Amino acid sequence: VKSLHAAYANAQKKRDALTVEPGSEHLVCDRIVLTGLAHRRAHLNGHNCVLKSWDPIQKRWKVKVKGVRKCLRLTAKHLVGVGPTDSGLQAIPTPQAHKLAEPPQKCSAKTGAEQHCDANGGFAEHRNFAASFCDASDSDALMYHLRRLEQAYSSRLPADLAAESSLSFNLGGGRCAALERLANLFNAQWRMRHLNPETAKAVSRALAGPNPQGACWKGWRLSGFGETQVSGPRAAVVHGPAIIAAFRKMWGTAVVCEGVPRTILRPPGGSALAGHIDSGSLLEMHLACQHQLAVGKSSPIDWAREHGCQALVHWEGARPSSVASKDGAHTCGLSGLSTSRYLVLLSMVHPNYVHAAVPPPKALDARAASLASKKGQGGFDPHGIAIDSTAELADLLPRASDPVVARFIVKGGPVFAPFFDAPVLAALNEALRFLEQGDVPRGATALWIDALRSAGKLELLQAECAKQHSLNPLGPVVFAPMCPQSSAPETTHAPICISWLRGWPHMVKPGGVRLTFVPGLQPQPKAAYTLKHYEAERKRSFGRTLLMVRGEYTQIRAHPEFKKPIAGGAVHSHPEQEEQMHRDYDTRAYATLSELLTYERITSEMNAAALVANCSEHEKPLRRDKRRRKK
Repeated sequence: VKSLHAAYANAQKKRDALTVEPGSEHLVCDRIVLTGLAHRRAHLNGHNCVLKSWDPIQKRWKVKVKGVRKCLRLTAKHLVGVGPTDSGLQAIPTPQAHKLAEPPQKCSAKTGAEQHCDANGGFAEHRNFAASFCDASDSDALMYHLRRLEQAYSSRLPADLAAESSLSFNLGGGRCAALERLANLFNAQWRMRHLNPETAKAVSRALAGPNPQGACWKGWRLSGFGETQVSGPRAAVVHGPAIIAAFRKMWGTAVVCEGVPRTILRPPGGSALAGHIDSGSLLEMHLACQHQLAVGKSSPIDWAREHGCQALVHWEGARPSSVASKDGAHTCGLSGLSTSRYLVLLSMVHPNYVHAAVPPPKALDARAASLASKKGQGGFDPHGIAIDSTAELADLLPRASDPVVARFIVKGGPVFAPFFDAPVLAALNEALRFLEQGDVPRGATALWIDALRSAGKLELLQAECAKQHSLNPLGPVVFAPMCPQSSAPETTHAPICISWLRGWPHMVKPGGVRLTFVPGLQPQPKAAYTLKHYEAERKRSFGRTLLMVRGEYTQIRAHPEFKKPIAGGAVHSHPEQEEQMHRDYDTRAYATLSELLTYERITSEMNAAALVANCSEHEKPLRRDKRRRKK
């Protein structure tokens, strides 16, 4: 074992902290042994030391060691593992009130990775997404939403057909009967066999809406968007505190609110949603990955606090028991995709050195022409990635007519790319074996590596991937549903909270009915201006929803911000659609005025507390720098 003085000097040279984690009587880290955590006293490799204080924010001990002038700051960042107590050092018994977990008897190769859980939050298993059950329940929520949608559907049927009970959703027959009837009505083959041609066409038009392509928010889309995208669903508002607690535990940090909850209700036979990213362009994600790695902030929580997360609450459907079935409608991600690996994947679709395994787009994205006319300039998007891409975009804009280039630079809605294609994943894992372990690539991957080397981009990828692999080997990147692991049979059907890093690849499998709420929650951001934009968006969405519940539709139509679609999405429900739902149809799916006001107060106080904590967090280094300058 190194001497304490030599280890401390080495840590100072590397500008890195020695590592130790409270929570066990004996921990091994960077070849330094700490035993007997009790009464804030311990023995460090035979040297007396005192644990001066524990910083819960930085998660490190401030340790004073006899014979060493400065205090050590020991963190859990590079923890190696847990081992048995040395025979030559006696551990001091821990007080009963602060009893620590007993260390495992054996230290496996996975133990080191498990110790990074605090730094990665709930993303430790998959690196970019997580899922957990939520302690909430409302079995009537689905039926209430189906009731108002049935009324909208019936209003679009001819009067004689609307009166036929065989064409209704059969909600009076109960949950199972209603889901069976829905499955039949949405099934084109069933309609052809059991309905005459005119009736079949009328039912199809009534379900989809009058103009599904030009105004898809007027009908019920197979993707679940459209008129189902209404604000203030009662279940998500009433159980808001439980949902907040679930995401706080998942993210491992404070939660803030960026808007009122809203709804996505996928019908039976809902279509798949291909692999894509939201909240920015592939170019912006490429630059964001480089920035996070350059500043040493490559953990999932670092990305979450810098750029945010996307979050859903699957109230019905997408269950663990239906992962292997065709009826799941699960949201899926790429397990094992870290920041350095995401940079490799984005480099594979970069137009300057695209990998041969990545197929070109079938058509030119129409958004490229608009982007070229604006010369890449646009306003701030509170739901997007904030990264400066001006210089890189200027180099690529002259080639915006190339579909491969257009795919890389467009934004404003989903950006589709073949992230989940089997050949792309196979090529990605082959490239990672070379970058992380030095395996010799072959064929198209070898040519791609040569292209990266010629462009001067290979060295960065190799260094970051090798660093990731040495700290925490992840195995291959694989397709995986965002669903909690559950070996026990399901009885309660508790809602499932899922979250993935904003701007990262995801897709949706086809499947049956799935009631999902978008909770409008984010992990506490690092930047104060981001939190202020979240608060402004929260006030806007709550202001419009409260006016809607009060029936003050004229004010909504006259307000320049309130009359915009939810979250700015063209396929999202428009205010006039919500007005018709509130005015003409069953409103039991919506939160009441008092319930909305209560949740608005909770989220307002939550954001205010986060802003105070955010300011305090940024003032600490400023005060420290001021003291240093004074000295």
